[in-house]
Amino acid sequence: ICGRLQLKLGLYEDAKVNFDKLAARDDVKIGIKAQAEQGAKTCDFAIDQIAHPKPFEYESMGDAINTEHSEYSPALTADESMIIFTRLIPSELTADGMQEDFFYSRKVGDTWTQAIPMGNTLNSTNNEGAHTISPDGQAFYFTACNREGGKGSCDLYLSKPYKGGWDYPVNLKVLNSSAWDSQPSIGPDGRTIYFASARSGEMDIYTSYLGDNGRWSTPVPLPSNINTDRSEMAPFIHPDGQTLYFTSNGHLGMGGFDIFISRKTGPHTWSDPVNIGYPINSYRDEAFLFVSASGETAYFASDIKGGTGMDIYTFPLYEEARPVA
Repeated sequence: ICGRLQLKLGLYEDAKVNFDKLAARDDVKIGIKAQAEQGAKTCDFAIDQIAHPKPFEYESMGDAINTEHSEYSPALTADESMIIFTRLIPSELTADGMQEDFFYSRKVGDTWTQAIPMGNTLNSTNNEGAHTISPDGQAFYFTACNREGGKGSCDLYLSKPYKGGWDYPVNLKVLNSSAWDSQPSIGPDGRTIYFASARSGEMDIYTSYLGDNGRWSTPVPLPSNINTDRSEMAPFIHPDGQTLYFTSNGHLGMGGFDIFISRKTGPHTWSDPVNIGYPINSYRDEAFLFVSASGETAYFASDIKGGTGMDIYTFPLYEEARPVA
């Protein structure tokens, strides 16, 4: 227990001592010993990452976007002139007093305008978030929870432009299950979608293809070198169609949820994931990475400043982690 707490606080040297002691004991169960050995391996990895940090100079997206509430799940248009994100706001209509809604901001010159809600056809009194925009801007895929007619706790929906705004969304039933389905990312062809689902128990990343008949194929999980027996989520497929960024606590990382990179090697195969590195990843949970079409700039959500919630930040992405421009 002591080692796990130290790991959660980023005290890797101290945690490794405790994990090594536990792993060396003969009076513990095999499962506990395996967990201790994995904990020590995580500490070794984190210590090495800290000794060899990646270039990382982040800056806040500013007060027009970030507030005292949590902002996360950023998605930008291809020309980076508009950002859409999720904000957790107070609500008198939910059990926990909070709800998720979409907000957007436009870039005028070098300045982001004050973010405003996306409107009542998309936002509701329940939770909305985790979204993606098709390359032609004519399809908005997103997650909504506890809606009437839904298949699971959270489902994937589609909305299209209508009279200067967005039409009422439809449930993408073939993509959804009776479990939690969320966090879609659409490929550059507008026909390939990646999303996270808990239909197998743990969260895994699934993909589906839009046929010429206008129907999505039955979703299939990404291969086992991507999905683990723990959780993979928040996929982002870059406009190059070949570079996948996602979040996982099942691959070797810094101790919590980390961001990983994998590159497509065939129609259904992917390279083994690579940890994006420290200090982009830390002992905290990192998620929701979005990379610009040029591949040079990244956006992500983090509580990196140790506040009460998440904010959205941007940073130049170091060369080895970049996709094809």
